[in-house]
Amino acid sequence: MAVDKEQYIAKAVLLSEQTHALAELRQSLRSRLKEKSVSQVREAIYFERALEIIWQRYCQGLPPAPVVINSDT
Repeated sequence: MAVDKEQYIAKAVLLSEQTHALAELRQSLRSRLKEKSVSQVREAIYFERALEIIWQRYCQGLPPAPVVINSDT
């Protein structure tokens, strides 16, 4: 978790430079997801998709905007 934009960016840059730590984090998240209920997994998938959309908008230079995720997204 980050308390502000600067801390979030610093953490993201740090993780991007530490590929081994990032791989471990991803693997631990996958194993924890396997232990969760279907509804919790669905929520995580929707959250992941929202992050992808937000990142794509950021990379395109678009301003922040509401993101709506549903089963069709």
